[in-house]
Amino acid sequence: MSRCEFLRPSSSGEPTPGFVPESNEDEDGTEETKEKSGIFELEQTEIPGVSLRVEPGVKLSLLKKSVRRLLKLARQYAKRDSQIKALQKKQKEPSKEIKEIAKTNTGLRGVESEQDNLILTVTPRRSVKYEYKALRETLGAVTAPTIIHDSLVISIEIPPGFQTAEGQLTGELLKTTLMESLKSLGLKEEDLRKLTEWKDAHRVDEEALEEMEADGKVELSPGTRKIITTWAIDVEPLEKQQKQSKRRES
Repeated sequence: MSRCEFLRPSSSGEPTPGFVPESNEDEDGTEETKEKSGIFELEQTEIPGVSLRVEPGVKLSLLKKSVRRLLKLARQYAKRDSQIKALQKKQKEPSKEIKEIAKTNTGLRGVESEQDNLILTVTPRRSVKYEYKALRETLGAVTAPTIIHDSLVISIEIPPGFQTAEGQLTGELLKTTLMESLKSLGLKEEDLRKLTEWKDAHRVDEEALEEMEADGKVELSPGTRKIITTWAIDVEPLEKQQKQSKRRES
């Protein structure tokens, strides 16, 4: 099943409910349907004590060398996975303390050590959230559209072989006929509810809003804007950066 997404201006700003079947995308980009059950059957292999986990009712015929390769990779992965998890657990406390030191010392952004050949950088990352209803009311009907830019993101599932009044439903067909109305394709209201997902998206012109606040033209009520700051820690060898600096200088 494929998916076609569109972006168009929103007039109402109110979300329309919809339904989209769940899917899972692997790191390599392949998409597969989520399995509802975690129940597997064990299929014995020629290697003593080694079994394959398979979906119920599935019979595999893997070559012995394929099983050995899978087992080798699984051992390597499991060993690193346990090591990574152990290290992540150890990093929690120093990470927390490093961020606290940076927070309480304005302008501090890390440390360098030639003896330890390290550079540790700690930086704040700022994000802002708005309560859009309150912001619209504060700005007023005339000013709000110049500060808050609305859009409506439409995600439409395309079932394979789904027929419409103008032929099989495809992404290209939807792109060329969406503005004329999806109903003209022969889709019923209940079909639209199943195949479409509606999401409201907003973008605030923060520069313009801050100028209005500075000029005293608007005063946001408590809770309208929420500033969230998260801290990130990066570590790299000092020698590497020094070599890069010398190359740039030369």
